[in-house]
Amino acid sequence: MLHRISRRSCELYWGEAWLSLFRALEARSLATELIRILRTLGTIQLLDAGSGDGRFYDLLSYAVDNMAGQPLMSTVNGFGLERGPNKSAGIRKRGSPLIPIRGDLRALPLHDGVMDVILCNSTLEHIGEMEIVLREFSRVLRPGGYLLITVPSINFEHLLFRYRILCLIGEKTASRFAKNKSAQISHLHYLHPRIWAQHLESSLLPMVSWRPIVPSAVVAWGDILSVVRDVGLGGGRLSLRRPGRRFADIPLRILRRVCIEAEHVIAHLSGCLVEREPMEGVEGAYLIVAQRGWHEEAFASARSSVVNESRRILPQMIAADLVVADAEESASHS
Repeated sequence: MLHRISRRSCELYWGEAWLSLFRALEARSLATELIRILRTLGTIQLLDAGSGDGRFYDLLSYAVDNMAGQPLMSTVNGFGLERGPNKSAGIRKRGSPLIPIRGDLRALPLHDGVMDVILCNSTLEHIGEMEIVLREFSRVLRPGGYLLITVPSINFEHLLFRYRILCLIGEKTASRFAKNKSAQISHLHYLHPRIWAQHLESSLLPMVSWRPIVPSAVVAWGDILSVVRDVGLGGGRLSLRRPGRRFADIPLRILRRVCIEAEHVIAHLSGCLVEREPMEGVEGAYLIVAQRGWHEEAFASARSSVVNESRRILPQMIAADLVVADAEESASHS
């Protein structure tokens, strides 16, 4: 099954092998949790917080339907939240089933308790004001709703291929490289699940479970492949283009096929297709599942704190006062 998910990931992220490796593993792990939730709740409202251009939601839908053996994602009303208009436009251009919503994670343009599931894939590590975001997630989740997040592990920097090589020269040199790498990819923090549990608990989102999901070898390969990206190879800038049937599109079609096959070979070599999950201590990322509490008095107190914090955010960073109904209406007119 992971072989199929990896192939689909290579097709969606062709030319961006460092992403196709990670996304395949993230999609498989998240699909397992989402299938369990869908079989319990049936039709759900899902918010993809930090949805990007919608490619990961497409991959996750593929993984859920294939792993479940039935079209479960047809019972999901998916909403994709992004701040930038370019990403929202990308969701529409791709024909994704996601309904795009523009807004800030620190002040979600949604009413209280309107979502059954919030998906936040590889996003929270880029956010400094994490507590505000988690409390906003708590506000828009219904009581008993689920938060599914993936984040880099506390070991991420030490698993990078170039970090391991530079350790042979000196620890300070390797640490300097790791910090520069984290700044380059905008990773602000790497936390242990125990620390994540504390942050979630303070936001009325007690952790249900966590597990490692990305082998160390995949992190090392990702570091090597990022060098390929940095020198301009691989066709990553063209990956969102869909080649047509014109004669002028033949070179792009050939490049796309070469990239897909090369990435699939890399997936084999990196251990991405190994079905077993990595052991603790040598993992590159975590999957964390949290569930919104049922204590309404505590929730009301936390919500007032969220409102006070949100007022400090610059108005131009907050989209119009959208609600779920408005989002559905705007999507129907697009």
